[in-house]
Amino acid sequence: MAERTKSIWTEWSFVAGVVVTVAVLGLFSWSLTFPVLADGQEFSSKWLYLKQATPNEIGDTFAGVAGSLAFVWVVVAVLLQATELREQREEFERMADAQSAQAEVLKKQAAVFEIEQKQRDELRAEQLFNEKLRSLINEIRESSSKGVHWAFSNGPFIDENVGFDGEVHGISLAKYISEEVTIDEAILKFRERLSTMHEAIWDYLHQSVDYLLPEKTDSIPQIVSKLEKIADMHSELSLSQQERLSRMRLKEISVALIELQEAPELWKEAAQ
Repeated sequence: MAERTKSIWTEWSFVAGVVVTVAVLGLFSWSLTFPVLADGQEFSSKWLYLKQATPNEIGDTFAGVAGSLAFVWVVVAVLLQATELREQREEFERMADAQSAQAEVLKKQAAVFEIEQKQRDELRAEQLFNEKLRSLINEIRESSSKGVHWAFSNGPFIDENVGFDGEVHGISLAKYISEEVTIDEAILKFRERLSTMHEAIWDYLHQSVDYLLPEKTDSIPQIVSKLEKIADMHSELSLSQQERLSRMRLKEISVALIELQEAPELWKEAAQ
């Protein structure tokens, strides 16, 4: 408001009002020097006439001047108010533009934060993904110790203490899983092995002199459960990790394991 009070003196409408006011007062003062003829008497100036005029005549004279000045300053006030409203509108527009720019900055910051948060979530998901894969590999390695191992021999089976008499061949879920290969390579080898395991076991059953079938354990269901949990992480992973997961084709492994689990001829109870 103080800035507005100081700047009003430089507004063109205010300056014009002052100029017009001075002009009106100057014209009025000049008009007082004109001779006047009134009531049959001649006065050398209107000022001398007003000295002896009635109060009504004096009031009418000054009212005309005051009315003219009032009209001038009403116009000036309207122009000043219009200027002030325009400046306020421009100020509001500047404030709106500033707020819009600030909102845009906040929107970009929110987008950056969202991207960073997504990257952090994907990184945590990737770490969990790798841990689950390692747990899967360990479960496959431990499957033989849990009894999921088929043994075949070119010699007869003597007893449980002596075992087979002759060269022994074996097929194990974990046979091709070693410390020297990466997780991805281990899963690839495991999938390739499973794709032919059922047929290989069936061939050994018909070609061996004797064989030893394993008893069913919960090892295969546990492996299938881990595979399903890993596959369920697809939407949480980054695009590169999603592609990695797709290449593993875990669904094929699950299907092959379930078929192996449900084949009655490959388990000990079927041989009894």
